[in-house]
Amino acid sequence: MPPFVRTVGELTMYGTRFREHVSSGYSWSHGDVTLKVRLIVAEALGLPLEQVRPETTFVELESC
Repeated sequence: MPPFVRTVGELTMYGTRFREHVSSGYSWSHGDVTLKVRLIVAEALGLPLEQVRPETTFVELESC
């Protein structure tokens, strides 16, 4: 499990693929989408999830 995934909810979002989601009929909330993007960015940059907030700019991420 990636070190930046701390909760069951985060693990659920991390492990859910879009194709699986579409077939389930569940509609992702804004918070779900935000968390999914944060998880992807944190993993790609090797950062803790706490450093990738919705309001974080990409310029700020470059300095991490």
